[in-house]
Amino acid sequence: MGDDVLENLKHVSAKQIADAIEGKQTLDGAQLQAADVNHDGKIDVEDVEALAKRELELANKISGAIVGMEALTEEEKAVTDVNHDGHINLTDSYRLADDARAARGAAARMKRGGTGELKLPPT
Repeated sequence: MGDDVLENLKHVSAKQIADAIEGKQTLDGAQLQAADVNHDGKIDVEDVEALAKRELELANKISGAIVGMEALTEEEKAVTDVNHDGHINLTDSYRLADDARAARGAAARMKRGGTGELKLPPT
């Protein structure tokens, strides 16, 4: 999972997917399409976990980029300015990590209670 997942992150976060599965949020059409991260035709805990994993990877990579040990690709830069202030910094890293942690918590709840699922709209 690499740049394909980055395309998903342009439209939806792991926490948004988890919240939608748990009935706390509604996703629009573009978000629903992007929420099927693993392209298996359904939106479920696996999609939440895959996107949360990528968000954590990006959060760590931002920290590495700040100290000059990593470099973000242009695609990564396009999705890591989470607060849209024109700068990629620790605030963005924290927000990505917080989103991923919240999504992972929701994924654990889903697994304990039986995996929820959203239906994709017809194409």
